[in-house]
Amino acid sequence: MNDLIPSPVKLRVLLALHDRELDACPRAVLWRLREAAGRAQAISIAAMQREWASTGNKVYTDREVKAAVKQLLEERGVPIGSARCIPAGYFLCVTPADIDQAERPLEGEIRSLARRLRAINPKSEISRTLCGQLGIGE
Repeated sequence: MNDLIPSPVKLRVLLALHDRELDACPRAVLWRLREAAGRAQAISIAAMQREWASTGNKVYTDREVKAAVKQLLEERGVPIGSARCIPAGYFLCVTPADIDQAERPLEGEIRSLARRLRAINPKSEISRTLCGQLGIGE
């Protein structure tokens, strides 16, 4: 495993990899992300698929990889960031800068979703709560 990975992140990765209940796709994704420590090492889904194909391993679909990343984040607590600009792809968050770069687009999406909820039903409790907490005015 990459030496740049801090101990708490390394522990989460190892615990997930050693869990027999972890499905094959999340395991394959996490196995690859062990070497993608930090934003500069981001790897795209297409690159993962090429690597899997070149080594004779099962090639997972885009949808399967995205679901695996979601599962690793939400159920296993593995800090995986994603980047849309070059180098685009997924990476393990290992520094405060990585975390910041992973958070920024998510915060924008949350604000956008709150505005959309408000547009659909400005009187709903969730719309008022989210927009109020996020400081999104009328």
